[in-house]
Amino acid sequence: MLVGNFFVRGTYFMVWPFLAVILYEKFGLSATEVGMILSTAAGFSVLIGMYVGNLSDRKGRKPFMLAATVIGVIAFTLLVLLLYYLTKYLKRPNFGNLPSTQAASQ
Repeated sequence: MLVGNFFVRGTYFMVWPFLAVILYEKFGLSATEVGMILSTAAGFSVLIGMYVGNLSDRKGRKPFMLAATVIGVIAFTLLVLLLYYLTKYLKRPNFGNLPSTQAASQ
């Protein structure tokens, strides 16, 4: 479990900086939208972390660490599948590199 948690957290901290670039370039979001999305995610993380931290102090840390590892694996798997779906089934491997007016007309 500790090794799994290490890999999930390591992957998270490697992906987080590039998520802004992916959202900006591939999905065509503005810098403000990217900032709002990432800030909202960080805010929810802090709020949920305080609540779950309190619960883990009362109930024990092991079940919460196991649940966090499983949720992390599922979340990253869904992220990969979503990006695969968007690039493969929409037949637009570089859909984010086109200006929005060109993307809408194609």
